Amino acid sequence: AAARFLGRALCVCVENRFTDGLFFDAVLDLLAPEELQVFLVRCKVSPIKCDGGGGFGELPKIIEAHVQELAALGLPPRAVVFADSDAQFPGDVSKGAEIIAKSCQTHAIAGLILSKRAIENYIPDEVLQGWAAEPDNQAARPRVAAVCRLTPEQRDHLAMKKKFPQQFKTEQERGLFASVPPTDAALMRECGFKDDLIERLKTHRHHLSAEALRRRDGKGELDRLVNMIIDAL
Repeated sequence: AAARFLGRALCVCVENRFTDGLFFDAVLDLLAPEELQVFLVRCKVSPIKCDGGGGFGELPKIIEAHVQELAALGLPPRAVVFADSDAQFPGDVSKGAEIIAKSCQTHAIAGLILSKRAIENYIPDEVLQGWAAEPDNQAARPRVAAVCRLTPEQRDHLAMKKKFPQQFKTEQERGLFASVPPTDAALMRECGFKDDLIERLKTHRHHLSAEALRRRDGKGELDRLVNMIIDAL
């Protein structure tokens, strides 16, 4: 049973195996210790696979399907889960994220609900600035500059792919972004980043470093995710 259990790939359950998978690859490539890096290189078949559907609603189903699949083989779950909190302000956690966390707890699966709003909030300033510095992206430079002038907490909870709202829905959000200068707010209202923003971690990898990733993280969450993978392997 132990051989069958350890012979299976570790399933990293995410909301979207493409975007979250790209983010996860960047985190693992930059933050994994040398021992893990060597192990992954030497494996002929990847010992880790990402599985994800289309968001909060699908992730609990994926977790349940994984649990049932292994239970049918007489095995416990072999998985790690991470997901956005969709937090609009510090300490906020969406109901969808709470359901995912509860599912992990129910099935005794290691899970991490990221404290920042979304994976795009973990993109370091260096990557955004490097991308905006290119001639084809000069229209985005004012917005990138305004985003990079936000406080760390504001950067953590900005809806990166949307235009800066004219008015926030909650008192907590209004308080969080109250110090944003009107000129910067106007720049961020002109346009939002496209849905493929997270791909800058791959296309502009030369601007990315472990130090920059840890600095934007600021809470050790991404190192915690790597350690969860190590423990599960």
